Amino acid sequence: MSDEMLYERHFERMEPNRGTGGSFTVQTARPLEWLFLVGAFVLVGAGILFLRSQGKRSHARGIEAVAQEIDSGAERTTEVAAWASTAVLTGIRALLVAFIGCVWDVGWHADAGRDRELFTVPHGVHSSS
Repeated sequence: MSDEMLYERHFERMEPNRGTGGSFTVQTARPLEWLFLVGAFVLVGAGILFLRSQGKRSHARGIEAVAQEIDSGAERTTEVAAWASTAVLTGIRALLVAFIGCVWDVGWHADAGRDRELFTVPHGVHSSS
């Protein structure tokens, strides 16, 4: 079986409406795989909401109040200074998502060879880190 036939067997190209004016294509046979990328962002949002809920209420207004509540929640949850705990938590999340995306991308290339399109699910997960 040729590489081309093997590639077509595992992946298909899906094109959006032609009315958008672009030639954007997505390379995946299972569109639900994009939920992994959405999940990475949902986890970040859930972590921020959790830290904010654990923090002391701020008397400031706007985005400053939100930042202070998140910092306070990070300090209360980790018992480490906010500047250190938020940096460590962000770094751990970034490394974990990058590792998952990298391993997935290597497996993707082992199965399908070189990409036809750059915008694939593993690349999206890896880039979102």
